[in-house]
Amino acid sequence: AHKITNFKLINTEGSIITIDMIREVIAFTKLKQSGVRVIAIHNAQFMNDEAQNALLKLLEEPPENIMILLSVDSESRIKHTILSRVEIIQIRPLTTQELTSYLQTKGL
Repeated sequence: AHKITNFKLINTEGSIITIDMIREVIAFTKLKQSGVRVIAIHNAQFMNDEAQNALLKLLEEPPENIMILLSVDSESRIKHTILSRVEIIQIRPLTTQELTSYLQTKGL
């Protein structure tokens, strides 16, 4: 197992994710560090075209020991070329019954 040594989060709370923000991500990937670095882009559907194109270049030749996580509300809001280079994991919210059952098993 590899140790996570650094983490970068991009979270704009619904504002546009710009190319400058993705350039920061690219600079982060070039840091000389051992271990795994993780980049999380929350609400990646808010990346403008320039930002998506810059991210695509990074995904085409990903640096070693970098994990990039994208969260989106809909795959249709991200360029197909990006989607073709990522592993898609769909996570759905828990139902009230599932949440209640879980909390009961924890004694809450």
